Amino acid sequence: MSSIVNRRAALGVLGLGAGTAFLSACGNSVTGSQGSAESSSSSASPSPAQSSSSLSSSSSSSSSSPASSSSSSSSSSSSSTSARSDWSGEPKLEYDSYESAGVSESATKEHPARNLKRPKKPDNMNLESTEGFYYSLAYAIAAIDYALNMGDDTYVRMSGMTESEREQFAREHPLEDIRNHTYWENDPSYRYTFLDPQPQQNGSEYTWDYKLTVSRGGYYVSNGQVHDTTYSSTPKPGDKPASEYYRGAITGKYTNGAWVLSGFFNGEKKDSSS
Repeated sequence: MSSIVNRRAALGVLGLGAGTAFLSACGNSVTGSQGSAESSSSSASPSPAQSSSSLSSSSSSSSSSPASSSSSSSSSSSSSTSARSDWSGEPKLEYDSYESAGVSESATKEHPARNLKRPKKPDNMNLESTEGFYYSLAYAIAAIDYALNMGDDTYVRMSGMTESEREQFAREHPLEDIRNHTYWENDPSYRYTFLDPQPQQNGSEYTWDYKLTVSRGGYYVSNGQVHDTTYSSTPKPGDKPASEYYRGAITGKYTNGAWVLSGFFNGEKKDSSS
């Protein structure tokens, strides 16, 4: 009997010891987990100095971004301009390549055009490239239209047009009468349309085929008398056609840092604009 009791007591002691060991192990495990979590939390949370440094770096990166963006945009714009491959159509100056002369007024039957904007030389007209050739032509053509409306060929003489063609233009148009308001046309213009995306090149010489429409508008005034222009393809003697059509080629040669231009007025006359 006492032997059974002794065995039960021994088993009880063994059970108690095992329970204590189990609880101790659990305690150590929990403590270890908490320590690990605290260590992990400590690593994840930056110190005040680290936080300040990180914010400063982020702010610096953010503030430099607009400059980088601006530089990228500028570079993109520059390359897109220089990368233009199709220059066909009507050569035109940009809006800011004109200088205001006051309130502009179109011609009427009572008075000629007044205060038309004066063409200014664009910066890129003297480039040795298709772009430079194009804008040199655009300036010369704008100068022609200004002279036809105002009677002032100052800008024609400032263009790259050869001297012989400048003189031809002055001979063939009544510039003095236009200046004196004894002759003017309703809406005069020389509208050149270049047919190919690029001019033909032969060394420093460029040649560009064009269609030209010479327009007068619906009427002209001479010595106070209003005369209608005709839209007939077979005008009567003495009638002025509203428009005339030509085909030709303008040649440009790059000389001494500028374009020398010829061929504005030697086109072959055609019956229609086609």
